[in-house]
Amino acid sequence: MSAVSQAEKIGAAKTNGTSPTLVARDILTSPPIRATQRKRGKSMSCRKGQNPKLRIGTSSDGSEYFYFQYWLDVPGEDERKRRREIVGPVKTKTGGLTKTEAEAKKMKFLAELNDRFIALPSSKTFADAVKHYREVFAPRMLRDSTFSTADSHLKNHLEPDWKDAPIDHITIDTINDWAWKMKREGLSWVTIKNVLRTMQRVLSSSSKSKTVPFSQDGLAIPEGDKLQMKINSRRHVSYSWEQTLNCRAGSAIGDSGESTTGAVLDPIPGCRCLRS
Repeated sequence: MSAVSQAEKIGAAKTNGTSPTLVARDILTSPPIRATQRKRGKSMSCRKGQNPKLRIGTSSDGSEYFYFQYWLDVPGEDERKRRREIVGPVKTKTGGLTKTEAEAKKMKFLAELNDRFIALPSSKTFADAVKHYREVFAPRMLRDSTFSTADSHLKNHLEPDWKDAPIDHITIDTINDWAWKMKREGLSWVTIKNVLRTMQRVLSSSSKSKTVPFSQDGLAIPEGDKLQMKINSRRHVSYSWEQTLNCRAGSAIGDSGESTTGAVLDPIPGCRCLRS
């Protein structure tokens, strides 16, 4: 039954002094209510660019003016700050700006703002990152032996040269200059890379994005030295396998130092498989 027919039926019943009789099919049911999840856009501080809305404000004397709000990066702080910029008075008979002119001035201001603050230096230094690493990160995340090695890298190699360096100045170019300085002082490339791994962990632990400003892939290591490092690495792996096989063979040695075949086997230095 349609809504019109239902209304006529109810009206006729009231005229006759009787109560209307409605069956289940005559009753209109409301559609079910479904909860919808609101789509939230990124906040202005998370966007790559910003295009705030032009607004009209009223001053104390009653005159109107165009203004807008924008986000500003502040040196040394992770969060942006909200700022207001007054574009100019609204056009009247005596002068002022039209909305189109105000929009043009707003876009020009934002363009200059983006060019001016495209890369702001940070006030944090490497010493600040080291402090966070020692006091917060290491006690929670590292074993004592791991932290001992890292702390040795910091005290002996990193802090003397990088302590007061702003984090923004730590780039692959400055890293390469330092690496060659260490190489001339007698450090091997293996040691330099291990020290730089510690540096990367220190920087990433104090960064909100958990990223580092440089990659070791950009290290300016001569091809000959790279090849020698690979050869030494393979020799080390080969020696480790040989030692493992000798340890397994030596597991048959008894207290007398003789194998099950009667041959005397020499103990392997550093091997824990043999009984004293």
